[in-house]
Amino acid sequence: MASRANTTFHERWMAFFSTPGHNRTLRYVIFAFGVYGLAFAIAMARTAQLGTSCIAAIPNVLSFVFAPITIGQFQILMNLVMVLGQIALNRSWRRPVELWQMIPATIFGMVVDLNVWLLSGLPVDTYLMQWGWCALSIIILGFAVSLELLADSVMMPGEGIVLSITMVSKKPFPRCKVAFDVSCIVIAAAISLVALGGLVGVREGTVATAILTGPIVKVWGRVLAPAKRWIPAKPQ
Repeated sequence: MASRANTTFHERWMAFFSTPGHNRTLRYVIFAFGVYGLAFAIAMARTAQLGTSCIAAIPNVLSFVFAPITIGQFQILMNLVMVLGQIALNRSWRRPVELWQMIPATIFGMVVDLNVWLLSGLPVDTYLMQWGWCALSIIILGFAVSLELLADSVMMPGEGIVLSITMVSKKPFPRCKVAFDVSCIVIAAAISLVALGGLVGVREGTVATAILTGPIVKVWGRVLAPAKRWIPAKPQ
């Protein structure tokens, strides 16, 4: 009886979320959790003081150089630059649909700042503590990215610009993604060295995040694989 009840509930769930509006809502909800997790991971990494993810490396460094402008505010500005870059690469000046990405991107920047404030009391007195929080941020980051992939709904500017570069250069997406991430780290490091006289905001944690996020996303992908059973395909 229990098995039959579960099957009935699953069928009703799938029927409900198979409609365009409900399907879109379900995917947006999952995406929202992913975005919050991403912002939380970046804030935790910043608090750990060992560097953030590649996409947040430049905003993180700039927030130290131009304080009191925050990492979230610089993240919004960087997202705007990446959106404009997509418009230029895609030559979509007349109908720049890429501008829609600024809605979640702006919310994302604000949530990063919120979480930086919430996590400001984390103990980071020792190097071991710093690495502990940094490692946890990488795990959360991988989970958040996996949720975004599971949602398959909205594209953030960081992914959008890489996709545009891929389409224009005719190079594989993974290769362009690696090149983009490395470029972010190099630019952030250069700004820090010139403006601050050392590596501040981009350190060994940034490198660890760049190396480990991909494998961790794959692990979380396998963990979340059963959840796909509850997400109907996008309606045609």
